[in-house]
Amino acid sequence: IQVENDDHINKLIELNQKILKTESIRSNIKSDYKNGYFKAFFCLNEENNINGYVIITNGYSTWQHRIVFIEKLWLNKNFDLEVQFEILQVIINGLFDYARKNFLNRINFNLSLESEENQKLYEFFSSPELQIANLTILEKWLIFEMQYDALNEFANLNIITNNDYRVVKVESMENYADSVRELIREIALFENLEDQFETKSELLIRDYNFDEEILDKLTVYSRFYECMIVLNKENQVIGYAIYFMNYDLDRGRGCYLEDLYIQEKYRKQGLGTYFWCRVANDAFENFGAKFMQWSVLEWNKPAIQFYLKYKSINLTESKKVNFLRFTRERIHSWF
Repeated sequence: IQVENDDHINKLIELNQKILKTESIRSNIKSDYKNGYFKAFFCLNEENNINGYVIITNGYSTWQHRIVFIEKLWLNKNFDLEVQFEILQVIINGLFDYARKNFLNRINFNLSLESEENQKLYEFFSSPELQIANLTILEKWLIFEMQYDALNEFANLNIITNNDYRVVKVESMENYADSVRELIREIALFENLEDQFETKSELLIRDYNFDEEILDKLTVYSRFYECMIVLNKENQVIGYAIYFMNYDLDRGRGCYLEDLYIQEKYRKQGLGTYFWCRVANDAFENFGAKFMQWSVLEWNKPAIQFYLKYKSINLTESKKVNFLRFTRERIHSWF
């Protein structure tokens, strides 16, 4: 069942009381849920006891459009492993149904394999029944994070850029969708993943001008993504950033940076750093973000050095975070 009232939220808080240590955090979770910043589903038994739950946020893939992120998943450890696996299958079945109904093409999950509990969860996900893809292994994706202090410091850097360029928060995607789509294609080519590039201008427009009726009970934050662009003096789009809100029960709202791209001939003049600062500022103002996350390919050493320069953390290295995904094909083949 979907978590949808105060009693449900109080149950969710009770199950997480070890990490939700202050009343202010618990209060924030209640208001964040009412504002639609995250969704949650319980798996109940016949006596209405909670056997498991999942917390999700809606997100965006620049290559395949609407997606969903698993932010937290819990199974009741009082049951043996066989029953826990059955509970997980019920939860995943519900998630797949939610994805199919709402035209969500991927389900992503960044899972740390530090603990034995999560290692067992990963074994479940990797089973022949569920068949999740591990993109950290298959495609060499790493997960990075900039935590609150570093993000705050970075967002407030006094960076001066060339007056020939303007950074603009997109108000109407109709004006820029075709240009942004072409830059998205450039990234796909650079990352040798053009086979995954399915971006359509009309869908970029659709998901930026979001209709609240498509997904129920989204109230305050109703877009699938936010977009900033960089214009040169001829008003050509030479860079873009696509990002959206994600969530952590302990820390609250964060920002997931899907893409930040500047065309090659405009690099090495501080424009990329300035652009990223502007995105970080918007994440603070628009989301109240406490952290920022993103992924990068292991072989992209210049980008990794750039991130580390500004106190970003490689979560794949430091916390064994793996980038997992249920693909669209898997979502639609499950019955």
